[in-house]
Amino acid sequence: MNRRSFLSAATFTGLAPGDAFTAQTFDSVSNLNTFLYLFNSAGTVIDIDDNSGMGNYSLIDSIVPPDGKVTLAVTGFGDLVNGMPGGEHTQNGPYQLRLTFP
Repeated sequence: MNRRSFLSAATFTGLAPGDAFTAQTFDSVSNLNTFLYLFNSAGTVIDIDDNSGMGNYSLIDSIVPPDGKVTLAVTGFGDLVNGMPGGEHTQNGPYQLRLTFP
């Protein structure tokens, strides 16, 4: 089994506090099995999703916190160590991360 240490993270800033949002991973070519993590401003994981999106992709619905920042991390299947992303996973491949506001 070939494992890679890789974790992608993104922070979206300047968002309107209290707005609902959906974060989701997807790709039109691959069917990568992603894990999506949502962090609070202290860096604590407050939500994790594996397969709530289309196929094996991830989806999290939440609310923009008072500081207007949303921090997300994406990794492949097999990367869950005591509820935290560890950077070691069994799935690699292309994906896109989308943040939408309904």
